[in-house]
Amino acid sequence: RVDVELNTDSANAIITVRDFGAGIPEQYLSVLGKEEVTFKGGCERGLGLVHAKKTVNSWHGDMKIESELGKGTTVSLSLPRYSDVNK
Repeated sequence: RVDVELNTDSANAIITVRDFGAGIPEQYLSVLGKEEVTFKGGCERGLGLVHAKKTVNSWHGDMKIESELGKGTTVSLSLPRYSDVNK
């Protein structure tokens, strides 16, 4: 199961994606989105989160990843709202 939620405040839209899977070990959380790594042991390069984080940052947003083993992972994207269509 995957839950997707959208919330807003006066400055940002916050998109939260939560799964209820195995979770990510704590020692890997600090490098997710920072290094081109994979933890699956195959030929994957692990570039997806690096590119996602760079894209969100280029939009002046923020990406946070929280996870707990056995309970799942939550990814939150905070993006600035565009409120003036005449800009």
